[in-house]
Amino acid sequence: MARTSSSRARLASVDKKIEEALKAGANSLSLSGADLTAVPAAVFNLTTLTRLHLDNNRLTTLPDELIRLRNLRELDIGQN
Repeated sequence: MARTSSSRARLASVDKKIEEALKAGANSLSLSGADLTAVPAAVFNLTTLTRLHLDNNRLTTLPDELIRLRNLRELDIGQN
């Protein structure tokens, strides 16, 4: 039960970070250590991103939608 609660809290935190980045037109987003198994779809709406940190998660593949982030210059996917 605690693990489910913890997972929900992490996902809520990720959603909040993405929402704040969208509102701010952010150029950098860190979702490091969020225990992600997939890149959240909302990330691909952040077209102003130049840096995206997805390190220390549980990603095994990267989606083709990453191509939508045309300004992206730095992608950290270490420790997945």
